[in-house]
Amino acid sequence: MGNILQSYLDKGMLHIAEDEDKFKHLQRAAQEVAKKLAKKKTEIINHTLVALDPSISTDDSILVEVEGSLKKYWGTYRNRFPDSPRQLLRPIIFEALRMTGEADPVAAAVVWLTGGSYLPHADLGNEHELCERFLTKMGDIAEAQSADEWVVKQSGSSIQLPNLEFGNAIISAVGFNKDNLETKLFAASGPTDAAGTAIGTKANQYTPDIGQSWTNTFVPQASQAIALGVTAVSKAIAENVSQAIMQIKEDVSEHVSSVQRHRQRNRQ
Repeated sequence: MGNILQSYLDKGMLHIAEDEDKFKHLQRAAQEVAKKLAKKKTEIINHTLVALDPSISTDDSILVEVEGSLKKYWGTYRNRFPDSPRQLLRPIIFEALRMTGEADPVAAAVVWLTGGSYLPHADLGNEHELCERFLTKMGDIAEAQSADEWVVKQSGSSIQLPNLEFGNAIISAVGFNKDNLETKLFAASGPTDAAGTAIGTKANQYTPDIGQSWTNTFVPQASQAIALGVTAVSKAIAENVSQAIMQIKEDVSEHVSSVQRHRQRNRQ
């Protein structure tokens, strides 16, 4: 949006007439404040809030600091503005924020996110339109940077980024030991298998015709046999999936690094 000090002057809100020397004093003060903000970005938030508050106390530490910068270039300005330095100091802060934001998209984003939230609650009067245009400009800078982070272009054409390729991230079918389960179920069902061969001491000593005694032995043994089979399969599946996930993570990590290297080469 151009020089904010000039915008204030054009709208008759900076009462220094057309005094070019005085305007230069304000501009130099803004440049000094901008240098400080570039070195300490955390101060951008407070400076933005002060700039957007026409009723800020004249004793506010930020105004006092900005006034110190202005005095270096215009030592007698208090003779012209003895009571209300805000009308000079806030435009200086705005101009410093503009320069900082235009030089650094991150700073512009801080100004936009801070000021955009505060603007609806600010009583800016005839300054409102100017401040809104300033914040919109900061937002545009931040948005352009965000778009550039996601889209890589060269000579007006989109660059083909590396494809994401997975290596051995395959989840294989897990086998089930049917014979082992069958043996255990025969043991739970009675003392002999289908061929009439004695199973051993771990087999159910009762036959189904015995009734409750057979049932009381069959149920826990059969349940244990099934549980052991399910547990074995579940463990194998978990290990299989875990290995596949680790492979996918490695492949994605390598892909991200490849894209970053690709973009960096095309920015040089």
